[in-house]
Amino acid sequence: MGEEPLRQLGAALAEALAAIHSCGLVHRDLKPGNIIMAADGPRVLDFGIARAMESTRLTSTGVAFGTPGFLAPEQAMGEAVSGAADVFALGAVLVAAAGGSAFGGGTPMGLMYRAVHEPADLSAAPRSLWPALAACLAKDPAGRPTPAALLDMFAPMPAPYTPTAAVLPPVDAVPLHQAPTAAAPPYPGSPPATGPVAGDIVFTATDASGAVLIDTDGVILDSDVRHLQFAWGQISSIEHTAEPQKHLAVTVRLHDGTAHRQVVKARRASLLRAWLADLPLVVDCFR
Repeated sequence: MGEEPLRQLGAALAEALAAIHSCGLVHRDLKPGNIIMAADGPRVLDFGIARAMESTRLTSTGVAFGTPGFLAPEQAMGEAVSGAADVFALGAVLVAAAGGSAFGGGTPMGLMYRAVHEPADLSAAPRSLWPALAACLAKDPAGRPTPAALLDMFAPMPAPYTPTAAVLPPVDAVPLHQAPTAAAPPYPGSPPATGPVAGDIVFTATDASGAVLIDTDGVILDSDVRHLQFAWGQISSIEHTAEPQKHLAVTVRLHDGTAHRQVVKARRASLLRAWLADLPLVVDCFR
């Protein structure tokens, strides 16, 4: 992208982050793969590892969640994160959109090391955007601008920036509740499908003090006082129930006879219903 499209993208993503943060959330995994270019502008997707700002620790200290190359230094070091981490990722996204890589290539550990210790490479971006990008990619979270400040920094000049408005689908668009389409036949020579990509978090239930995560590696039960991680080989069964006041209780029973329980509270009854519907489907994928 050239300067004008980059400014438009930066302003739109800053608007998205302002909306996300106003809900009390930190996205924590802003990257090109989690952004689509819709008819009404960029849309930020995949809140699988988002966490409420008042309790941002999802795993034990020293464990980083997110995508190397877009992780803020505090994320790479496993520290608590705030909305400033999303601003850091926005800067790295814009460098990528300009055709570069803020922290080069290589292994995930190498990318995280450079994010913590080395200055970002802004050479692919137009020089006029370097000050804004350098501010986003500051090592110290306190030195990064807010999304609101970024709107002024990235908005196309001299025209004022106008927030995006949703574009409604045409009347003959695909119905919202259309049944899932059949899977396409595999491309010749492609490996067989093996379920969700390893490392993707395919089920999360979180509140301000705890979390339940289920993925290809197993189950994580996290709270302010403990962090438990079980591989599928250790797990005998996973039970779940709905409890009063929109609580979800998940019990992981191990082959050694022990059981471990985690309770998380949904903000809305509809979210609890979604958890109750999704959890058994996700477990069935790996059992």
